[in-house]
Amino acid sequence: MTIFEANCAALYTKNPELVDKIQSSAGGLVFPKRARSGQLTAYIEQSESQNIRWLHSSYDPEGEAKRIVQASYSSGAETVVVIGMGLGYTVRELIKEQCQVLIVEPDVALMRSCFELVDIQDILKNPLVYLLAEPDYETLMLFLQELDPRSVLIFENPAYMNLYPEQCAMYTGVVQKFKEKDIINKNTIKRFGKRWVRNIVKNLLELESFIPLKAYRGLMEGLPILVLAAGPSLDSILPYVHELSRRFVLVAVDTACKSLKTVDCTPDFVVVADPQYWNARHLDWAVFPESRLVSEIAVWPSVFHTKWKHVLLAASQYPLGKYIESYVSLELGPIRAGGSVATSAWDFARQLGASTIYMAGLDLAYPNCKSHARASTFEQHALHSATKFKPAETALFIAVNSANAYCTSNYSGSTVKTDKRLALYAWWFSRMCMLYPDPPTRNLSSEGFFIPEMARCTIEDLLALPECRNSINERLLTVSYERLTIQGKELLKDLHSKLAGLMALLQHGITAIEAAIEGKNTMQSVLKLLDTIEANLMKNETKDLVGFLLPDIDEKLGPKPKTLEESLLVTKRLYEDITKSTEWHIKIIEHYLF
Repeated sequence: MTIFEANCAALYTKNPELVDKIQSSAGGLVFPKRARSGQLTAYIEQSESQNIRWLHSSYDPEGEAKRIVQASYSSGAETVVVIGMGLGYTVRELIKEQCQVLIVEPDVALMRSCFELVDIQDILKNPLVYLLAEPDYETLMLFLQELDPRSVLIFENPAYMNLYPEQCAMYTGVVQKFKEKDIINKNTIKRFGKRWVRNIVKNLLELESFIPLKAYRGLMEGLPILVLAAGPSLDSILPYVHELSRRFVLVAVDTACKSLKTVDCTPDFVVVADPQYWNARHLDWAVFPESRLVSEIAVWPSVFHTKWKHVLLAASQYPLGKYIESYVSLELGPIRAGGSVATSAWDFARQLGASTIYMAGLDLAYPNCKSHARASTFEQHALHSATKFKPAETALFIAVNSANAYCTSNYSGSTVKTDKRLALYAWWFSRMCMLYPDPPTRNLSSEGFFIPEMARCTIEDLLALPECRNSINERLLTVSYERLTIQGKELLKDLHSKLAGLMALLQHGITAIEAAIEGKNTMQSVLKLLDTIEANLMKNETKDLVGFLLPDIDEKLGPKPKTLEESLLVTKRLYEDITKSTEWHIKIIEHYLF
C-alpha cells in the first residue's frame, strides 16, 4: 500500500465523500525536499512567475511548527482553525495541546499532492481533527455553527495565503465573525452575569406556574407567522396590522409591544429574552392579558408579575437555569438566541411550524437615522427627556453614531447606516436561514440590512394571503398541558449545601498547594491529593454553575507554566477564582432564602 493509499484509507472512515474527491483529483503540484534539519519539507512552483513557494521552512519545519504553536497558543483555545495543513507539522503540535483542530484546505489537488508525500494517518484518524476541503462561505459557516466552539484561534499557512488569497481571506473572515461573537459573549457575562443569577434565584421562588415551550412545538404547522420586531420600519406596518392579524399568527418582541398598543392590537405571543431591568420597561403600559409570554427563567422578575394568558418557559441558556431543569427533570424545549430578542422570536416562529416566517420591523440598521419605531421605549425616552439645548435629535444621533457605525447595502439597492452589533445579528439570521431553509423567511423592510438568504416581500404580498384567524384561535384552544411549578425553596437549600461542599473541596486544594510550595508536604503526596480533588471537582454538579462568572479565566491564568511550581501556582489561582464565585453564589442564595 502506498503512502497515498494509506492516508486515504485513514480518512475514509471519517469522510468517504472527501476521499472520493481527493482520489479523482490530479496531484503532482508539490515537490519534496530535505530541509537542512533532515526532515521532509516541500515546495510548489508558480509557473506564471517561476517562483518557488515553500509550504514549510526549508531549514527546520518541525522546529518552526513548535515555535509557531508555542508563541500563538500560549493562552489556550478550545478550537484552532488551520488554513492549509501542508505536511502536517503544525497540526501535530496542536494535537499535543489537546485542542480541537479544524483543517481548511482551499485546493483538493494540493491536498492530494501532500497526501502522496508524507504519512499523516495519525492526524487523519485523530478524533480531535476535522477536515474541510474547498468549503464555500456557507459550508464553513454551518460547520462552525455545528461545532459551536467556545473559543477559536486561527493559524494561516503563508504559502496558502499567497497561492489562494481570495479563498483564504474568506475563511479568515468567517472565523473572525466567530471570534467577535466570543468577545461579545465574554463582555456581556462580565457586565450582566451576576444580574442573571440574581434573577434566576428570585424567579425560582416567585414563578407561580408555567407551560413548557415544547408543548407548543408544531402547533401552527402550515400557517404563516408574522414576527413583529421594533425597528423603524414597523411604523409603516402598523396601519395594516389588524388586517394582518386575520391572516397570520402574530409573534411580537417585547420592544414592539408599545407600538402594538397604540393600534390596539393583541399579539398571540410576546417574546421576552433580555434579563436586564430596562428591557422589562418595554412592557410598561403595554400589557396583553390575552397574549402568551415566551421567555426563560433568567428574565427580570417583573416580567412574570405581568398578567399573561399563559407563561411558556423555554430552556435556559445559563448554567444555573440548566442546573434547575436537570435537578427537577424538566424538559422545557430550547430556543435559539443570537443576541437580539428578534432572533429568539424567529426561532420560536420556526418551532411553531410556520409555513413561512415574515419579519416586520427587522431593519438591523438606522434608516433615516432612526433606531426604533416611534412608540418604542427608547424613542419615547429621547422625546420626553429632550431640552432646548439637548433636543431628541441629539440623543438619536449619538445612539446611531456611537457604535462604530458604517454603511452597508439595503434591500432597495442603496446604502444604510448600521454598526458591528447589528451586523452580527444580520450574520446570525443569514446563517440560521441557511441552516434552516425550511420554512423560508421573508423580510418586509425595504431600507434594512440586506440579508441575501432572507428575500424581501411587500405588504401587498401579505394582504393577498387568505384569512386563517379562526384556525389559529382553534389551535390555541387545543393546547392541553398541565401547568408546572418548581419547589424553589427546597431546590435552593439543596444547592446551598452542594456549593458549601464545593467551597470546602477547593479550600482543601489551596491549603495543600500552599503546603507543597512551602515544603511542608512532599510534592508527590500533594500531587496525589490534587488528582483526587480534581476528579471530585470534575464530578461536581455545580462546577459549570460557578464557572459561568469566570468567562476570561484562560486570560487571567496567563501563559502555560514551564515548571512544576508555576503549574501549582496557576492551579491555586484557578481554585481561588472559583472559590470567590462559589462564595458569591452562596451569599445570593442566603439573601433570598433565609
